Amino acid sequence: MTPFPLEVQKKCPSHLDQHNHRPWWRWDEDADLWVRTDYEDASDEGEILATDSMRPLPHPGWRAGQVWADEEGNTVTLVSAIEGLVCWVSIADGTPTLVTSREGEHFLRYRYLLSDPVSQHLAPWSPV
Repeated sequence: MTPFPLEVQKKCPSHLDQHNHRPWWRWDEDADLWVRTDYEDASDEGEILATDSMRPLPHPGWRAGQVWADEEGNTVTLVSAIEGLVCWVSIADGTPTLVTSREGEHFLRYRYLLSDPVSQHLAPWSPV
């Protein structure tokens, strides 16, 4: 799994207990370990990198309400993903715009899942 790009980190900062570059890892003070969203654990950066490369998290799928980001930190909110038609809201220059695309070809540039209100345990997520 790739770390979040610097622009995503700047525009969408992690919570204090999340790993800066890999926010799907959280620090558990009670266990004194890093814990991933699927409950894998790691004691240091080396174990985090090894776990992410050997056992990456599966793609979370697409659901309405998810917030995704591209490499530059631009975010969109997914409205619908049904039968090959993907709709999302993009905010450019402060103006919300509804975008529709067949097979999601334009949506796929948004590779970093920031939030999933329906399945919170699946976010954040990054591709391999």
